Amino acid sequence: MPVKYLSENSLNRNSDAKKPDKSKSPFAFISAMFQRKPQSTVSKSSVSSYQPEIEKELYPAKVANRQRVQGFARGMIVIAGIIVLLILANITGAFSLITNAIQSQVSPRGALVVTSEFLKSEVYLGDRKLGETPLEVNSIVTGEYTLTLRAVDNKNDFFIPLEIPITVNPSNTTVVKAQIGPTRDTSSYITVASTDATSASPFKLLVSSVPGDSRIVLDGQEIGYTPLSQAEITNGTKKIVISKEGHRDIEIELNIDEAKVITVTSRLYKYVLGSE
Repeated sequence: MPVKYLSENSLNRNSDAKKPDKSKSPFAFISAMFQRKPQSTVSKSSVSSYQPEIEKELYPAKVANRQRVQGFARGMIVIAGIIVLLILANITGAFSLITNAIQSQVSPRGALVVTSEFLKSEVYLGDRKLGETPLEVNSIVTGEYTLTLRAVDNKNDFFIPLEIPITVNPSNTTVVKAQIGPTRDTSSYITVASTDATSASPFKLLVSSVPGDSRIVLDGQEIGYTPLSQAEITNGTKKIVISKEGHRDIEIELNIDEAKVITVTSRLYKYVLGSE
């Protein structure tokens, strides 16, 4: 059954028809002077509020098509806004900062302990300064890094920056002990990195050095020469000493644990004026 919609004029006519005709009164012209012009009982805003429903009923296909176009336009505006934000973030470097911040929160972490002999040193992990020796950092994203030590009191740049390759493993502590010299040959370091043992790792102790073929003494007993892979080793705190003729001995304490694999890397100080 067709629906009949009433216009504003028809609404006004119906309203006026119910009112008594006072224009025939002899005093009509006097009362007209003091009366306001009657207003429509249905405002334009109330009538216009029905317009979308009326149009939807009369032209459903047209309304549906317009809604699809409007939805597509809104979607394109949102996508364009996201693209612009990503471009601006990439240009300003904010995207990399956000990515790194998220990664640093979800990535596994380890700890780092750094000490230096004779000279207080600044410690850099890549380009980031961690602090000064002695230094302990309890939360570092795991991975392989280049650790750089720079002497704090370094007049005339007499001491070189000492670069040390290190590995930080999840839930383990990497220990670094270093001595900075005027050249790389007259500098030394030793690093100890622990990782959880697995069935695929038959060795408990791995030792390497520069120069190679250096003597290894563990708790006073010689156990071999570098590079060394030791499968059997008792638990406990032990002192390891690495030595080679013409070089200064280097030593450090190890905390041996059967559930861990310990990797020791070292570089020995070379005497300039012959052997000591």
